[in-house]
Amino acid sequence: METLKEINKGWNAPTPPLFQKIRNIGLILVTIAGAILAVPDIIPELIVTAAGYALAVGSSLSVIAQATSEDKTTVPKTKKKEPTKPN
Repeated sequence: METLKEINKGWNAPTPPLFQKIRNIGLILVTIAGAILAVPDIIPELIVTAAGYALAVGSSLSVIAQATSEDKTTVPKTKKKEPTKPN
């Protein structure tokens, strides 16, 4: 049960800007691939095959980028040692 709470917490956490761009690129790939796969009779087979791969890659990119969240944990500061002066 704790695992589901952690997944939900990570899913709802803010996504870093770089991963937002990656997610959007993935969604664009999925949209274009879906449009190509909707009319496979008109388009050459090579392009339809590439669209199938683009659909898989785009959906994977989107899911992974959305699941990435900013980690707000802080590392405790350590005291700096002052250099010892030679006598």
